[in-house]
Amino acid sequence: MSTLIMVWCGNALQAVIVYRAFRARLLRRYPFFYAYVISSMLSFFLLSFVYLAHIGSYSGMYAKFYWPIQFATLILGCGIVLEVLHHVLAPYPGAEKFARVSGIVAFGIVFCLTLVAVLAAPGRSAAGSLVDLERSLRTVQAVILFGILVAISYYRIPVGRNLRGMMLGYGVYVGTVLADFAIWAYAGPRLQSVWAFAPPLSYLLSLAIWLTALWSYCPNPVPESNVRVEEDYELLASRTRKALQLARSQLTRTVRP
Repeated sequence: MSTLIMVWCGNALQAVIVYRAFRARLLRRYPFFYAYVISSMLSFFLLSFVYLAHIGSYSGMYAKFYWPIQFATLILGCGIVLEVLHHVLAPYPGAEKFARVSGIVAFGIVFCLTLVAVLAAPGRSAAGSLVDLERSLRTVQAVILFGILVAISYYRIPVGRNLRGMMLGYGVYVGTVLADFAIWAYAGPRLQSVWAFAPPLSYLLSLAIWLTALWSYCPNPVPESNVRVEEDYELLASRTRKALQLARSQLTRTVRP
């Protein structure tokens, strides 16, 4: 019952967040973030309707709606991470493009590996495959968010209230979900039953953070200088190009001695 109350409170917070987004004209500034919040809110109403329509049964029709919605939410969660990455590194176009492409490639690799695993084991359930996909995507999201924090600290990149709240709220939720997976893997269902309240509680906390941080638009401060970031990016890009050229020449010599 307490978990159900937290879910309803979370949905109310999501509605307020969306309302403030319209009032403060934030939807076009953070489209992936608000698509994530709106989809979570609508999916709750849809699943609740399906649940009640089938007399409280979680099987059959409920599962047909639940897993596609869960998959869509995972995709939009990746969009939030890439959106944060874009806004944080916006003053540094070269570094931003490199980081964005790297993030997309990382997410793409996870999807491809999951697809290969599904094709290699045709008897595996969709639920089990989606759980594996979520675990892998959450891990990549956590790594990227941590990398963003390291870059912000190392280069002293100024970040506004909106993005700070977005990162903090989503980081709290992703960290809790990963802890949930770890507890399930190593402690089994005994401790899992005690920990079950943690994900909805963490999401409730995330929503409270987002509501406070995104009450109005707060752009990132303009950095005083972008030379250091761009210099490091150019150095990395130059070394990468040289490494690729060396590998290409070595491969050519091997094929054509």
